[in-house]
Amino acid sequence: MDDLKSVELSGSCGTGASRPQARPVLLAVLSFASLLFGHRLVLDVYHGDEGSSSIQANKGNVSQHEIPFCNRSQLQQGRWVESNVTPVYDLHNEACYNSDYNGADSYDWEPHDHRRRSCLFEPWDAAKFCSLLKGAPILFVGDSLTFEHYVTLVNGLGGITRKAQQMVSFRRHITIVQSVCDHHQTFVMFRRDDSLSRLGRYLKETFPVVLVLNRGAHYEPDEKLLPDLERTFLEVEAWQRQCKEYGIKCHFFWRTTVPGHPDCRNFTEPVNNLTLIEELVASSGMATNFHWPEFKHQNELVLDTLENKTNLDYQVIDAYYSNILRPDQHARPVIINGWKTIDCLHSCSPGKVDVYNRFLWHSLIQTRTIEDVRALEQFSFLWNRTSNVKPDGNII
Repeated sequence: MDDLKSVELSGSCGTGASRPQARPVLLAVLSFASLLFGHRLVLDVYHGDEGSSSIQANKGNVSQHEIPFCNRSQLQQGRWVESNVTPVYDLHNEACYNSDYNGADSYDWEPHDHRRRSCLFEPWDAAKFCSLLKGAPILFVGDSLTFEHYVTLVNGLGGITRKAQQMVSFRRHITIVQSVCDHHQTFVMFRRDDSLSRLGRYLKETFPVVLVLNRGAHYEPDEKLLPDLERTFLEVEAWQRQCKEYGIKCHFFWRTTVPGHPDCRNFTEPVNNLTLIEELVASSGMATNFHWPEFKHQNELVLDTLENKTNLDYQVIDAYYSNILRPDQHARPVIINGWKTIDCLHSCSPGKVDVYNRFLWHSLIQTRTIEDVRALEQFSFLWNRTSNVKPDGNII
């Protein structure tokens, strides 16, 4: 707990989102224009009163004074910048399109005013994360894209994963539970359920303190999606009521969905222009077959439902607006029944998906307090929080 004493948390966080408007652009200038134009990122990483939280920081020339957390407007004007990022974990069973990719992403995400040191985008810190989430079950429910988020968090906290874990969850109808951190008292869990159809049952079985949901890349038309969302959010509301009854601070995150990238094998770096990359996705027959151009609309449909048709306390990891700009670092194709598949949807790990952990941490450090940690220490869970993952990553 001592490493949390330097963190001063106050207030709450921003709400809502603005959306960049696309302009018609010739696809022929994609590669050239991506080098010339900036881009606009929208990452709704928190919900509440905007920009009121702060942290005591000592960053370079900035000596001990309060620097406000980057608010939504500042996050929206972020960009991918070159950096020398050291991977926080190794995942040797991942194959990427770029044979020279070594797991160290050469780019980092930077809010607009962060580079002038007038706001703070909290860097990923596994040790502090483990302290702030000590004793907390963290549940991911969704498809293979949510599994990617689970993988990067587990490995970033010292655990180990294997690709087979998600299929074991699906075929055996079980929740994968892995204890992580040096204290082994934080539990990261994954349940494969593409449509979130049995979410209420999972919440009763595990009673998570942090819940991360996403509908994934398995498209359903709006008339099917909306009733599903209504059911899902009623189950989340019931869970949040229980959290309040028990005196436990719980956190609900919805992560938006990122489409795949046509011709991903030809990209080795970000395309820092939202309009151009959306035009690329919209013009591809491959993307249309998988409904990738419709992901943006459905992301907005989900967020509109959350904001205007529920009473949920929610936060958003808007992965769409960051990682649609990353047509690079896609997983290499696999051979299925003698055919070589062209994926261009799933991502290498470690790599660009690691930024999800930073968005998660940036939000939690503003909304979770030391008092919340202490309250959780006094709470008795009704289920045996025991890992069902062996040290080699296989399932017991």
